[in-house]
Amino acid sequence: MEILNDSVKSFEKLYLQLQDGFPVIVPTDTNYNLCSLPNNDLCIDKIFEYKKRSKDKPLSLFIDKPEDWKLYGDNQNTEIVDKLVEIFWPGPLNIILKNKTSYNYMLNNSDSIAIGCVQNKTMRRFISVSYTHL
Repeated sequence: MEILNDSVKSFEKLYLQLQDGFPVIVPTDTNYNLCSLPNNDLCIDKIFEYKKRSKDKPLSLFIDKPEDWKLYGDNQNTEIVDKLVEIFWPGPLNIILKNKTSYNYMLNNSDSIAIGCVQNKTMRRFISVSYTHL
């Protein structure tokens, strides 16, 4: 296992690993997580395998900017979600919303999606670099 520093070059190297179907370990606010691209089924399968997680339990989507929740989820009361986001994000809270994505495989075709925006700056920079390639 290689430990990389907090740099765009390192993040691009990690992104290539994800593209090739290999999950990477990333820091969050509370622990380290296995990370996948939301549209890479091979990488997602490996996360379920490594964690011995049932595929009927969807994975969460992490974003780098709190206001981006509206790109991936929907709620009939956006004011409440905006208030939760304002108070708790970035931070260790996932918000479950109606799914607006095409990430059906990672969500097990669920109509809902758990979205998080962690406070960990390394994780958020990694997300930012990765999402520019999606």
